[in-house]
Amino acid sequence: MSRSTRPQATRTDYVAETLRRRIVLGELEPGTPLRLDALTEQLDVSRVPLREALRELHAEGLAVTYPQRGAFVSDIVRLDVVDSFMLLKAVEVAAAERAVTERPDETARLMATRYETLSAVIHSDRDREKYLTAHQAFHFAVFESIDDSPALQRMARILWNSCERFLNAAHIEERIIQSDDEHQRLLTYMAAGDATAVRAITTMHVEHGAEAALHGLGFVADRA
Repeated sequence: MSRSTRPQATRTDYVAETLRRRIVLGELEPGTPLRLDALTEQLDVSRVPLREALRELHAEGLAVTYPQRGAFVSDIVRLDVVDSFMLLKAVEVAAAERAVTERPDETARLMATRYETLSAVIHSDRDREKYLTAHQAFHFAVFESIDDSPALQRMARILWNSCERFLNAAHIEERIIQSDDEHQRLLTYMAAGDATAVRAITTMHVEHGAEAALHGLGFVADRA
């Protein structure tokens, strides 16, 4: 699709999502310049949607912009990792508690369908982009089942992208296996309507992710 035929809103969304995924997957590393000339050529868009997309990424903490210097992929610093996982835990626990209390069966069915896709990726080639897509879809089954809470979804998407970026940068393969076990337990507890267990496993899941990211990024000493 050419620049002239792609709708403006779609162009901005397309650019933002393309750059967002590259940053989250680590294809664009911290400190990488996000040069307008190069990106307009690569993505086949004008500067207007690109600037709008960069503003979105700046607001989400994935990019920073300096006067006279332009935009860059944001650095990963310890406090951002700690705070992002702390906030994600609060949002995910709130959503999971609401889902298991109000719509456990509906939520469990949606999670089960998406877990099949996630499991297939984990037990095949573990393609990072496929895993990112399937992992997000599984987790957001909880948010989508309580679709009367758009604020939770908005916050979760921003936090989730940041936290997945940290985990990808940490390069910890064993976390995928540990995470898979926690996904199965979350699904089991949701299907059983066990609110206490759902809260506990959701809390544990995010905390384990934070711990793995911090260790993998070298922000805390290795465990004995």
